[in-house]
Amino acid sequence: MYPALLDEFKPKSTGIFSGDRAAAADLQHYSSIATCIRSLLPVASLGIPIVDRAVFSLLTLYYGRLHGDASLVEFARSTYTVALGQYSRRLENAFTKDATASNQVQYQIFMCTSIALQFFEHLNEVELMGPGHQAHIEGALKALKSCGPQTLQKSPGMRMAFSGLRGVAVFVAVEQRAPSFLAEPEWLHLTSKNSDQSMRDRLNEIGLEIPALLESADNLSSGVEDGTSARVVDNGLQLLMEFSDLKRKLEQWLYLLRTSTSAPLYWPRGLPITHSEASDIECSRKYDNKFHQLNFANGPIAGLLAHCWSLKLELLMTSIDVHKVLLDGRDRKLEMLPVPETLSHDLERDHLEAEETARLILEAEPYLASCFEGVLCLQSPLRIVARYFERLGSGDSVKETIG
Repeated sequence: MYPALLDEFKPKSTGIFSGDRAAAADLQHYSSIATCIRSLLPVASLGIPIVDRAVFSLLTLYYGRLHGDASLVEFARSTYTVALGQYSRRLENAFTKDATASNQVQYQIFMCTSIALQFFEHLNEVELMGPGHQAHIEGALKALKSCGPQTLQKSPGMRMAFSGLRGVAVFVAVEQRAPSFLAEPEWLHLTSKNSDQSMRDRLNEIGLEIPALLESADNLSSGVEDGTSARVVDNGLQLLMEFSDLKRKLEQWLYLLRTSTSAPLYWPRGLPITHSEASDIECSRKYDNKFHQLNFANGPIAGLLAHCWSLKLELLMTSIDVHKVLLDGRDRKLEMLPVPETLSHDLERDHLEAEETARLILEAEPYLASCFEGVLCLQSPLRIVARYFERLGSGDSVKETIG
């Protein structure tokens, strides 16, 4: 069965995840799960027991969930228990002060195992992102930080595995609203060294800048009563400038994606199709109704756009919160607040952009939910959209804010 599992993850020349030629050539860069698995396969073929068991568990779970095979999923979970036990026994010996070449190899073996186990947990709990998932990714990231970026610089395969792990870590940091060491310069640009950078890596680099701003905005909101008026205004306006800068980066990324793709990135499903659509035997349309649904050039681009839109929505929601802090400050006599009309106009614009962005994510859902990897791409964006609508339900509207 193992060779069959390996074949499952060879890049496909056709299918919903490889429609455009350029996208097909860059397929491994679009899905975190696919990137991780394909980068670990060469290591799994070396016959290293601890890596072999971890990767086998991951492949089996992926294959079982892909085909809806409950018995295979349960088998994967049982093999994961064995792999995790071996990993735990090896953990205490993994890090030493020895910097020899052999120890560097041990680092890579350890990190391959850690990433495979982390992705197993991600695949197992992706819909919930529960405590088990959080604990495993935090453990994998701590191990990665202990190894240092120099371990990855010497191995293209490890950089590729790291790229897959980072795609998950971005959204964990965004949901936790806390900065990650992966945003530090020596880690942030690691995937761009010695190779052309993929669109997904570029998007993740932008995404890693967001959690620190979310944390700063939360600190501003929680400490506004204790701070001086001048400090609140200065910090709030600086944050709004930084939010605008990141939104511009997302728009620039989107423009680059648009200009590098021959077909339109997406279009309403009611419009006639002017180019050939890719198909995939593993995919089936989730809904027959075409109302308010989007079609995409291919699956990888749909996943990328869902991630881009969800990062933008997170920025917009927090930008709205900062605007509210500043505008509500009028009740605390913040006389130094410059041009409140401009802030009100910008707040209204953010509300409208947030509404449009949330709509795009929801209209991408039927397309992505038709395929297994699309379902994986959707989980974090849908959690962000859910929080957006919870805010609307609690009275977060333009009229109530501007008064």
